[in-house]
Amino acid sequence: MGVKNQGMNERRLEHVREIREQFFADEDHHEMTVDDLLAQKDRRIKELTEEVEMLRAVLGKQLKPEPESAPYTQKPAFDFYRD
Repeated sequence: MGVKNQGMNERRLEHVREIREQFFADEDHHEMTVDDLLAQKDRRIKELTEEVEMLRAVLGKQLKPEPESAPYTQKPAFDFYRD
């Protein structure tokens, strides 16, 4: 393996180690009980449900109804063979 690739791999490995330390340094996550985790999950589901409803309302306002025109039933303004 080249020196350049080895240095890049070492930097990536160091970055992964930093992320792992940050994740496992969070002591609040480990101290949560099952009830706390379930309550957190329920709150998150409620937040996401409200966000989905809000986005649907916004999209409903942005959605324009399609015009109900039938181009095949309308007569053309100029018919070359008829006129």
